[in-house]
Amino acid sequence: MIGNRPDNPKTLMAKEGKTVLSIIVLAGVVATTIAVGVLHGHMTLRWGAESDMIAAAARLAEIPETCGPWRMESSSEMSDSVRQMLRCEGSLSRRYVHQKTGERVEVSLIFGPPGGICEHTPEVCVGSRAFTQLGQRERVGVARARIESDETAESDETAEANGTDTTHANTTQDAFWCVDFQHNEPGGRLMRIYWAWSTGKVWSAPDNAKTRFAGARHVYKLQLSSFFWPAGGGATRHAPDDPCGRFLEAFLPAAQAYLVPADDARNE
Repeated sequence: MIGNRPDNPKTLMAKEGKTVLSIIVLAGVVATTIAVGVLHGHMTLRWGAESDMIAAAARLAEIPETCGPWRMESSSEMSDSVRQMLRCEGSLSRRYVHQKTGERVEVSLIFGPPGGICEHTPEVCVGSRAFTQLGQRERVGVARARIESDETAESDETAEANGTDTTHANTTQDAFWCVDFQHNEPGGRLMRIYWAWSTGKVWSAPDNAKTRFAGARHVYKLQLSSFFWPAGGGATRHAPDDPCGRFLEAFLPAAQAYLVPADDARNE
């Protein structure tokens, strides 16, 4: 009986190469799985809120109740079910009224990890109720006076990638999504909604917010709405009949001082 012959050196090298390759592939799979888990945990706050995030959330309550001609008329608390769905750490819900015209704007500002905050948009939430969406969303710009320090402005390259115009040196050109809905009842009024996201600096309206802010430590989402009758049978973005657009011009500079930039959060 002839015994098994030992593998020649070439055969041994081939086997060892396959073993090493398998180890490398396995290590890559494990590393990818861990990285995805860490990113998901970060985006959803799986491990609980950090103290600096809790402090930043508390600052939302300090946003002025009077912004130019607009004064807070009422406020409300976000329900626990909505808070859990959005996985937000802090929120502000107010109704502002214009002291001369009587126009009202509903404001919602939420804060937390980018997961749930970047997923939900009015097109899904409002469109599924008693309203019909009129046309596609549009990106609109809102000029805001720059703060003296340029630290609160995104780089022009990043801002332009997010749909933010940086043409004017003395202003920050924030970008918001805007869409109109009409109540389904006969003769129903129009409801205009603006929304955008920010890491505490410039407000932007990216096509995919979840991807854009996936690596951010925290993110803010600002959404506001108002009912109005369009002048002349039609509505135009940021026109005299647009309470939301005019409200933003007063609200954004007033609120900016109470937003904590994501890269500065640990220095608070």
